[in-house]
Amino acid sequence: MPELPSPLIDILSAESLAAEHLPGSVNICVYETAFIDKIRAAFPDPNTALTVYGLNDSTLEAGVALTKLGTAGYMRVSTLPGGLEGWKASGGNVEQSAAPELPSGQFEVDQKASLVEWMGRNLFNRHVGTVQLGPGQVLIKDGRLAVGIAAGRRPK
Repeated sequence: MPELPSPLIDILSAESLAAEHLPGSVNICVYETAFIDKIRAAFPDPNTALTVYGLNDSTLEAGVALTKLGTAGYMRVSTLPGGLEGWKASGGNVEQSAAPELPSGQFEVDQKASLVEWMGRNLFNRHVGTVQLGPGQVLIKDGRLAVGIAAGRRPK
């Protein structure tokens, strides 16, 4: 297994980084408007050799990062071939943030305290919102959400 280059920049979302990332990588999401500002803060010398990685070679984030970094004067930028998925497929190790342990069981939804937050992103925008939960229960099994049950309905 080849060594990972340094510095290595994970250009996916912070949520993706929490799920899994390459060891030693720094997260600077290419789709944030502050991407170049964050790059300049972390790597002020534009002659620094940088390696970025996205999900895989079929997704657009690595190409977008190369274009943005080149426009900002960073000319020694390369992409990690295959991205995160390629690294894993070749047997490379990934790191994960520890997920909180969820207790198993069926729990009543506390409508006053429960809210679903959502986020959608594209190349130029980030949209966020919330959805208020209705009455019902959630079933947690083996530390994962198994099913949500609306009031008056039975799970399938």
